[in-house]
Amino acid sequence: MQDTLDDPTDVAIRIDTSSDSTVLSIGTGTASAHPVYMSLGVNAGFLKRENHGGLVVIAFLPKVLKWKMFRIYKRRVLHRALEILWAPIRHLLSSRNLFQFADGHYRYIRVYFGPVSVDYPEACWLTSLVQGYVPCCVHEPLKLQEGPAAPRTSADAYEVRRAASQRRTITAQTKAAKEGGYHLGRTVWDCLVVNGHELMVADRLHQMIKGMVKDITIDDLFIETCAQITADAHPRRNKQKPDELIGRIELNMRLMPLHSQLRRFKDGFQHSNWTGKHTRDVLSAVTRAARSLQGLHCTVDVSTSLCRCVYHR
Repeated sequence: MQDTLDDPTDVAIRIDTSSDSTVLSIGTGTASAHPVYMSLGVNAGFLKRENHGGLVVIAFLPKVLKWKMFRIYKRRVLHRALEILWAPIRHLLSSRNLFQFADGHYRYIRVYFGPVSVDYPEACWLTSLVQGYVPCCVHEPLKLQEGPAAPRTSADAYEVRRAASQRRTITAQTKAAKEGGYHLGRTVWDCLVVNGHELMVADRLHQMIKGMVKDITIDDLFIETCAQITADAHPRRNKQKPDELIGRIELNMRLMPLHSQLRRFKDGFQHSNWTGKHTRDVLSAVTRAARSLQGLHCTVDVSTSLCRCVYHR
């Protein structure tokens, strides 16, 4: 989009739209609706986490389960609802507009729509209704690195990590990395020798791969590793104190890969697609380990510490 602008001094601003049940389930514990949330492509990743203001819920779409009602909803309700939803910014799509940026300077912008990723059907709906098409990869398999499906680069992440590693103390390194929206720890992407940025493109093949890696990291690597950590706390094996147990699990959570969708934790935790089931699995494993350590009182204390740790992170 930036390359197509007539004036090279103009700035192309992408409005990222998507919708899933994550936002609603965080606040209410139910997934009976699909919240529509919006962000700007110029926002750094950390601005889209927690309450930093980079991700805004603007509407709630009903979740229709019955096929007949779903067809009626799609044809008669959804299109009209989205038309009303985006009406206030329609004039921005066809002209140059002067806006003040966070650095205090004024720039002319051109606004366009685009999803963060299209692994949710609702993201495709939103984009196709606004722009008239669903973004997909049209290249041959051997040319996926070219054209519209070109992957994002991770050079900035490496540069931030390199600069942060030159700091003298671990605290200074961690602070510098967080300010840049990155982490110094070795992630699962590194272990799998996969560039996570290459998976954040709008084509079905990469989204399928991204979903597979996501399932592997959460269900196979993370949960299984947590089970092994808590198993090590058995009295017949190496004894661990409760704080050491929490520390090992917290370190494991830090190694989860960074995804482009809604962040479920603050800067310290990199994984976004965390569900209540995963929380129950971790608490169950921690409870069994803590019970084998020091009894019921320790079990409650460790479980509470884990919940507090997840909340504050």
